[in-house]
Amino acid sequence: MAGSDGAPIVSVVVPTYRRPEMLERAVVSVLGQDFRDIEVIICDDEDPPGEGRLVAERLAARDSRVRVVANEGVRGQAGNLNFAMSRARGAWIKPVFDDDALEPSCLGRMLAAAVMG
Repeated sequence: MAGSDGAPIVSVVVPTYRRPEMLERAVVSVLGQDFRDIEVIICDDEDPPGEGRLVAERLAARDSRVRVVANEGVRGQAGNLNFAMSRARGAWIKPVFDDDALEPSCLGRMLAAAVMG
C-alpha cells in the first residue's frame, strides 16, 4: 500500500532526550501495530550522543522501518520534533513521544478515521 515512490503511508516520528528505557518501549509499541506500512524516525536530541542513541541504533538494526536521524546540537523539544517531521516520507505523520505507548490498533484506527473523516 506504499506510495508509487515506495514511501510509507504513515511516518511515526519519535523525538527523544535522555530516556532510553522509555524510548525502547515507545518504539516497540509502534512496531507492534496492526497497520504495518510505516516508517519510524527516531530523533535523539542529546549532544553528545548518549544511551538513547545506542538504543535507537539497536532498534534500527532490528527493523528496517526504523531510521535514526541526528540533530546538530540540542534543539529542545519543539525543535527536535520539527526536525524529525522534516525527515518524514509518509503521506501522514504521527508524533509519538518517548514516554508514549500505542495500543496495537492505534495507527490503523487513526488512519481509517482520517480517510473516512
